[in-house]
Amino acid sequence: MAMAAAAMVLGFCDTSHTTAQTGISGAAAAKSPDFGPSDWGGKPMVRALFIGNSQIAFHRLHQLVSVLSESGPPQCPRIEGHAFVRGGANLRQIIQEGTRDGDDLRESIRTGDYDVVVIAESIHMYDWRSKQYPRWFYQDAAKIVEMVRESGAVPI
Repeated sequence: MAMAAAAMVLGFCDTSHTTAQTGISGAAAAKSPDFGPSDWGGKPMVRALFIGNSQIAFHRLHQLVSVLSESGPPQCPRIEGHAFVRGGANLRQIIQEGTRDGDDLRESIRTGDYDVVVIAESIHMYDWRSKQYPRWFYQDAAKIVEMVRESGAVPI
């Protein structure tokens, strides 16, 4: 996760990537968000919400990304990381039950004024869930992506 966080931070500022460097081409490249500074309209701060379970909370991924962004060149936006987490939960539980403090996911996305929302599923869930799990994951991730897009943010 730390490597993904570092890549996100660098991605907000790196406009020098090419198809040869990323390996992304064709339709996939057209759909891939470009996180160059110009895309953020010169915003000095990008608000990012990290949705997941204790894998985000334990490593304080939202704080790690914020701190890493401080080391970027001055012309690059800083990232203000926030977390919406529920320990031991998968996306379905997070959608249905929210956080243990009673926060609602849809409401948090709608009112949080986020630029980016990072969706992370529990990596260990696949091993012990029923055969329905892959279908549930796609359904639940799609619901969150829809919430994020409705809010005007970019889902990752």
